[in-house]
Parts: sequence; structure tokens; C-alpha cells
Amino acid sequence: MLLPQWLRVSCLVFIGLTLVGTPPCGFGRVKQLPLSELRERTGLAIRRKVQVIQGPDLNKGERKLVSNIAIASEKRDWSAAQSYFATYRGDATQIYGAAIHAAFRCGQYQEGAKIYEQCRINCKLVGAPVFTVALRIFGKLKANDRVRQIWDDALKAHELDEILGSARIAAAADLGDVEGAAAVLDQMNLSSNVSINVFHINSAMRACWGWGNKEHKAAKYFFDLLEQFQLSPTIVSFTSLVGAYHTASLPEILSAYQKMKDLEIEPDPVFAETYMFSVLQADRSRNLRRGIEDRLHEKAIKRLQAARDALIDFKKAGVQ
Repeated sequence: MLLPQWLRVSCLVFIGLTLVGTPPCGFGRVKQLPLSELRERTGLAIRRKVQVIQGPDLNKGERKLVSNIAIASEKRDWSAAQSYFATYRGDATQIYGAAIHAAFRCGQYQEGAKIYEQCRINCKLVGAPVFTVALRIFGKLKANDRVRQIWDDALKAHELDEILGSARIAAAADLGDVEGAAAVLDQMNLSSNVSINVFHINSAMRACWGWGNKEHKAAKYFFDLLEQFQLSPTIVSFTSLVGAYHTASLPEILSAYQKMKDLEIEPDPVFAETYMFSVLQADRSRNLRRGIEDRLHEKAIKRLQAARDALIDFKKAGVQ
């Protein structure tokens, strides 16, 4: 898989701009599920459980500590997870893996970054799950250089696999790093032991959000890879695609939506919101209602009609 020349050249021009001014790629601004949580609930995420992290054997107390941190993580109770981890003075990568996983799930990215640095200092072995979550955390923190360094360190210590690749592409999505996402897909495609799955492509499309006037072309390139790899698009695929179609023409947006309907994929609230942002070309950094209701009179009649038609579809589908 080779990155097309127009995309490769454009990456070099736009990459610096996107890292400074790219809107966040999550869907949490208007009280919708974040993309990560949506994937988790719909079974589209792959998770490496802390109980199976490879490393030195744990004693009974350490196994109990991992379990307690994991339970707090599942409950998204950072206070409890942090309290458990604060009692630990050892060097087992499993403990650090559980703690950094909890920090990520609880949205405590700065705390997760500190745990990663502690693990690098204290642990003789840094487990692949620690690198995996560290990639996500530093992606959320918009630390592009650190993401690249962690990626290099991870590949020196562990073989590339689907989970590690997924985390790196997701970090690229958070950074708006189209070139980085494409490069990882290339690495995975060249590896005989790694499969490219739909969630990899979805994250690559999400990296295109806010990338400038070529974001929809880049996203369409990634979307077409689904067919190349004989993968079936999901609702997350179409959400990621239409999110990048903010700069596309209305016929292109409608064509993508029609393809989704032809595949009989039902919309959900996240797709509905994202689709409306693109159809009405609303500012994604603001609440949809506050950002558009006082400017509807400025929108083209065809876009207003497309939005109205979509609202009818969403209502029929039971979308709130």
C-alpha cells in the first residue's frame, strides 16, 4: 500500500498546521459518547486486559493490587485507582500497566504520563500494554514527538501487532497526523504477521479531521482501503468518513450517506450529530445548536433540505 503522491506531498505542507490548530477528534463536546467509549460499547475496540500483561511473576499481594486497580478502572474511579497505586514501590510492569490503563480510562492523561515515566525508570521490562496506553495518552496530550519516540521504543522492545498498531493510529487521529496514520498502515501491511482491521482504517480516517481542504480526499482514500482489504464498514467507519467530509461538496456527502443506507447500516446519535455538522458546515469546536441556529439563513437551500431529510431519517431510526 503506497500513500498517493498528492497526499504524501500535502502531508508535508499541512502537518505543522494541523498539530497547532486541529479541533479535537472526539465526540464529547455535545454530550455524546466519546469515540473510544462508543467503540468499546459496540465491540469495535480491542483491549489488552491487565491480567494478561507479560512480566515477572507477581506475588499474592501484587496480584491483589492489579485486581483492585483494574476494578477501579472499570468503574472509572480514578481516586480509588490512584490510591491503590500510590502504595506500590516495586518494579513489576503489570502494576504500572494497570495504573496507566486506569489513568487513560478515567481521562487523567497527565497522571498517566507520569506513570509511564515512572515505569520507564523503575521497570526492567516495559510491557507492550504499557507502550500501547502510553501512545494513546501522549496522543491525547498532543505530544507528537513523544508519541513518535514511544512508538520507536515499543517496536524495539516488542513485535508489531494489531493492538499496538491500533494505538499508534488512534494517537495519530488525536494529533491530526494523517501521514503518521498512513505510515503505520504501511508498516502493518508489510508485516506478514499483522492484520489490518476495520478499526485501524476508522482511526486513520479520523486523523483527517481538521486537516484542511483536502481532509475529505484523504478520508475517502482510507475508506476505499476497506474494500481493498475485504473489510466491511461499520457505523464508526461512516462516522469517521463524514466527519472528514466537512470540506466535501454536498453531493459527496450525500453519496457517502446513501452508501451507508444501501448497506443497511443504521445511524446512531454520534453519526447523526457528525453528519449534521458536515452537511451544515458547522464549527465542530462549538455546540451544534449554538453554532448553527443563528446562521441557518446563510446556508444554501440544498444543504438545509439535506439536513431536513436526514432528520426525518434519524427520527424514523429512533435516534434521539
